[in-house]
Amino acid sequence: WFYFVQGVSWGGNDHDLNFEDLPYADRIIYTVHKYAFTTHGDYEQDWEWSIANHPTNRTNIGELGFISDSPKETQWIQSFFGWLKK
Repeated sequence: WFYFVQGVSWGGNDHDLNFEDLPYADRIIYTVHKYAFTTHGDYEQDWEWSIANHPTNRTNIGELGFISDSPKETQWIQSFFGWLKK
């Protein structure tokens, strides 16, 4: 069994959370939500910090997306999918 922790912070900022002293802490997976409006500045730097370099190395994307014709948001989602593929 795994336990998914969702909604503990906005934009994946859960680096200061520490559940390691809880029973079954090795089964806790942090699930982050990513949207175009939660990423500011360097996209890849944000994704590396909030997803790839999470202190527990146990993260997944729980939710993402947008409904928009905005070129900026279209660029964001294309960049995000490209980063995930890497």
